Amino acid sequence: MGTTKKRNHYLPRAYLRGFCDREGLLWSFDRRSKEYRRLPPDSAAVETEFYIVKDAAGRKSNAIEDWLAQCENAAIPVIRKIESDCPQMSEPERHVLARFIALLRLRTTVFNAEMEEILDHYARALGDLLFSDENSAREFIAQLPGNGADLPSERIESWVSMWKAGRCTLKIHREYIIHLMLQRADSFAEELFAMNWSTLRSHQETAFIISDLPWSILSVDPAASTDFGFSDIFLPHVRTIVPLTRRTAVMLEVRSPGVSRVRFGRVPRDFNRTVNRTIADNSHRFVFSNSDALLRRLVKATGIDRIDRPVRLYGDREGWIKPDASQIVGITVQGFNSRP
Repeated sequence: MGTTKKRNHYLPRAYLRGFCDREGLLWSFDRRSKEYRRLPPDSAAVETEFYIVKDAAGRKSNAIEDWLAQCENAAIPVIRKIESDCPQMSEPERHVLARFIALLRLRTTVFNAEMEEILDHYARALGDLLFSDENSAREFIAQLPGNGADLPSERIESWVSMWKAGRCTLKIHREYIIHLMLQRADSFAEELFAMNWSTLRSHQETAFIISDLPWSILSVDPAASTDFGFSDIFLPHVRTIVPLTRRTAVMLEVRSPGVSRVRFGRVPRDFNRTVNRTIADNSHRFVFSNSDALLRRLVKATGIDRIDRPVRLYGDREGWIKPDASQIVGITVQGFNSRP
C-alpha cells in the first residue's frame, strides 16, 4: 500500500505555474486574513487530504488524487500548445480540455462549500424524517458506524427530543461531495465541449488572473441579472471565460445554429480588466496573479478585502444530488460530534 498523499491541490500545480512571475512565484491575496503573499505553486491552492477516500477495506486511498493527476497530465500539453501561439485544437484535444475546465469548477473548495450548503438543507429535511419518532431513529442509527443497533431506548429518545428542539445537526460525508464531482464530471465536460469556443489572448499591457474559482461569467445583456448560478453558463446571453495561463483563456458560449468553429482573438484592455475583476469578485478566499501591483489594484477596485463572498447555491435542476441516510457520518449535539 502506497503512502497517502496529504497535500492535495484543488488547482493543479502545473496549471498554477502558468500564472507565475518570471521567478516562478505567485502573488496571492487571502480574503479571510487580508494578507498578500508571494509563494511557489507547491504552496498555493492546497488542502490536507482533500481528495483522499477510503477503499473497501477502510484504508485511505489516493485513487481520486491519481485520477485528477491523469486529467491534468493530459490537458497541460494542450494548454502549452495554445500558449505557444497555436490556438487551433483537434476534437480530441478539445475533449481533454473540456474535462479539465469542468474539473476547475467541480474540484475546488468553492464547489465543496456550495455542496455543503445544499447538503445541509437536505440533511435537515432528512433529519426531520429520520428523527420523527423512536422507531425511525433506531432504524437510522443502526446504519451508522459503531453499535447503533444496541443503543438503549433512553438515549435514542433523548436524540429525538434534541433534534426536535434544534440541538442536533447531521453531517454529510466529504466523500459524498467527491462522489458528486465524479458523477458530474463527464456530463459537464460534454456540455462544455458542445459550446462555441474562442481562444483569447490577454491584452499586451496586462495579464489574466485566477482564483479558487477561476471562472469569469459575463452577460452581454445589460438588463440581465449578473448573479449567476452554476447552470446559468448555458443561457444564450452569458459568456464564460476561463483563463488557462496569464496570457491565454478560453471563452465558452451557447452554440449558435450552424456555428461550430473555434475562434481566436486578442482581447481589449477593458475586457481583460472586466474578466479579472469578475474572477476576483467571485473568489471564495484566494486570488492569484503574476503581479503584486495588478493584484492590489484588483483588490482595491472590487473591495474584496471588505466583503465576504456568499455561497451561491448550485442549481440542482437535474436532481442528481440525492444524499440518503448512508451518507451521514455523524450526529453533532450542541457542537460535539457524537457517534453510536
